[in-house]
Order: sequence, then structure tokens, then C-alpha cells
Amino acid sequence: GNRFIHYDSSQARSITVREAARLQSFDDDFDFIGTQGNAYQMIGNAVPPLMAKGIAEGILSVLKQGE
Repeated sequence: GNRFIHYDSSQARSITVREAARLQSFDDDFDFIGTQGNAYQMIGNAVPPLMAKGIAEGILSVLKQGE
């Protein structure tokens, strides 16, 4: 298994890059360029897209209140 990914003992395997991306809320058509290790690192270091959207919407709401 990959040391950056949680091991699933019931299936005796690590999760795939695509599974890791789904857990972080990336769309299935999002392409990670580079090696498999690079892809795991990018996913692990990324702010999940749905979280980023929620943060942006919260900031926008606060800014609109100040108008």
C-alpha cells in the first residue's frame, strides 16, 4: 500500500487515486497530472473543492452584509 493512503483491512488494499479524489469531493472528470504518487500528494494537500466553495460562499455573504 501507499504510505499516504489509509489501508482498508477488510479489503486488504489501499484506496485508488480516484477513490481518494472522491473522498475529497473532486469531480470524477478531474485529471491529476503526474505520477500516481504525485496524484496522491496533490489530493492530500488540496483543500477539498466543496469545502473551498463553502468557505468562498461564507466570505461572500460577510462581504455583502458590509455593503
